[in-house]
Amino acid sequence: MEDVFTAIYGIVFAGMTAGNNAHFMPDLAGGKKAAASLFEIQDSTDEDQLQIETKSKMLKDPIKGHIIFKNVSFKYESRDFKVFKQLNLEIKEGQKVGFVGPSGCGKSTVQQLIQRFYDPNEG
Repeated sequence: MEDVFTAIYGIVFAGMTAGNNAHFMPDLAGGKKAAASLFEIQDSTDEDQLQIETKSKMLKDPIKGHIIFKNVSFKYESRDFKVFKQLNLEIKEGQKVGFVGPSGCGKSTVQQLIQRFYDPNEG
């Protein structure tokens, strides 16, 4: 009789766990789709052709440019410290670049400087 109750409890708890995890399924599917899109872009040889083929709402005209940061220093007006001191960065035309790092290390600030949302204090 003890084995019967053990089996019943095992089945009930397994069912409850599966049911509780079911609400993660939409997020899992969305993550899988996003990862597939990222890998497709990363593996492509011509990103402009990929945008046309997938009917992307992103820019259709290729962006051409060579970005160079030479000794760039930047400080937000509301902060007492500089985010960057003498930052040197070069991104060549056609190069794929990813910024990674912990929160607060300046990833978004670099992107905003590139897009000219902010102007550097020096450099």
